[in-house]
Amino acid sequence: MKCLTTREQDRLVRRHCPSFKTLGRDRSSVLWQGDLRPLGKTYTVLVGLRRTPKAKSCVPSVLVTDPVLRRRPQSPEEAIPHIYLNPDPRLRDFPYLCLYHPPSEEWHGGKAAAKTIIPWTIEWLVCYEGWLATGQWAGGGIH
Repeated sequence: MKCLTTREQDRLVRRHCPSFKTLGRDRSSVLWQGDLRPLGKTYTVLVGLRRTPKAKSCVPSVLVTDPVLRRRPQSPEEAIPHIYLNPDPRLRDFPYLCLYHPPSEEWHGGKAAAKTIIPWTIEWLVCYEGWLATGQWAGGGIH
């Protein structure tokens, strides 16, 4: 599947998610910032897409910058589900969200981030808020 260009992705995000701002774009990557309010809280997120070498695929990344994701106060030793730790030690408080299982091919660069990655982020945040309240992750997925 051919990847949409960063220009095409940017145009689609700006059309379908008008509150998102483009922070940067070049031929191989694009980065947006926006606010999402799935339930009670508003979350500021960074959504990025970057082309892999030889433009064979595009890799999305999403992290929540405000408020900082936290563990459940009732169970502080329990890890936040469905995240990837940020490899940058300065950014340990900002993990990447696990939105899909890569081998399942739910995502590929021919899909619009505005219609997949951003709505999946809203669903992830709903599950996160539910997990904070109950300790149960309602989003399914592979742990």
